Amino acid sequence: MKKHTIVLTALMLLGVQTVTAQSNQLDRGPGMVGPGSPVYGLEVAMDNAAVSIGLAKAGEIAKERAAEAQKAADNNNTAAAKAGKQLENIAQRAGENESESIWTAMNSFQNTITEMEGRIDNAPNENAREGMETALENMRDALQNMEQARQRGNQADSQRPENISENRPNRPDRRPRNMTEEQEADDNQTESGNQTSGNRTENRDANRTTGRQNVTDGQ
Repeated sequence: MKKHTIVLTALMLLGVQTVTAQSNQLDRGPGMVGPGSPVYGLEVAMDNAAVSIGLAKAGEIAKERAAEAQKAADNNNTAAAKAGKQLENIAQRAGENESESIWTAMNSFQNTITEMEGRIDNAPNENAREGMETALENMRDALQNMEQARQRGNQADSQRPENISENRPNRPDRRPRNMTEEQEADDNQTESGNQTSGNRTENRDANRTTGRQNVTDGQ
């Protein structure tokens, strides 16, 4: 009896350590309803609505979905794939400042897949094995889609110019701040006319001077 108590205590301590490690990694536990519940879709819908109206962050909800996948996989529940799909969906709604949370959720989900792969050989029967294989395939697809989306986001960020004004050609713009294009055209036309008039005046004065000089020479 004493020996059984010691073994039971050791198992309980091991379980507490495992839960603590997962909690430290995700910093958020699973929701009140697991992916195997018939009302799981309702919880997901409520979380998505909270993200839409700004009451929750997509990155935090993603970590919750990852924790739900982990919990379902620990119970050999193929509904872990359902949580993985919802993780993929919510990750697409995360903002740029939530990349760290999404990466944490993805990393936890990857660990869940690895652990589930290690338990597939211990499936109680062929049907259970096939169910786990199907769930794993869906989970891998969800993780791959998230990774591809993350890479596309990183590529778009690297191609975005840091300062758009640096790519614009430097050309003087003497147009006053409130002057329209039509007003600028009229102003340019007036300036051109004034310049032409000034040239005519200079030519007329030059001709008069030349004429006086000729009269003086003739006398």
